[in-house]
Amino acid sequence: MKWGILLIMFAVSATMVSCQQANATKGKQEKMMVSEVVPTERFAELMDTIPEYQLIDVRTPQEFEDGHLDGAVNIDYYSSDFAEQLSTLKRDVPVLVYCRSGGRSAKASAMMRELDFETVYDMQGGFMAWTRKMNR
Repeated sequence: MKWGILLIMFAVSATMVSCQQANATKGKQEKMMVSEVVPTERFAELMDTIPEYQLIDVRTPQEFEDGHLDGAVNIDYYSSDFAEQLSTLKRDVPVLVYCRSGGRSAKASAMMRELDFETVYDMQGGFMAWTRKMNR
């Protein structure tokens, strides 16, 4: 009788451990990632409310020099080492990215998703939309 009870307890324990390991693995695979195109007003709100973020301007150095958002870091989408420069950013710190009108930043956001960045916000309409809507 004792062996039967011990055998049942062992089987139940083994099943519980197996389920816990499966749930832990499942949680890692379902890692929540945020990748969103947001309008300029929401982009500005994110800049005001997120305590720590990386603001990335993916335009050319000349475009950046002609005007950019305060605190932005310029990583030229057309540079030969663009992906390498992206990989130096922190993947667990939200990224706010923009370009001139939205095309390059959309491509950069896609690359960041491939590089497993957790949170990426892409400004809809880019710097042109920002200057039209936010600098009135």
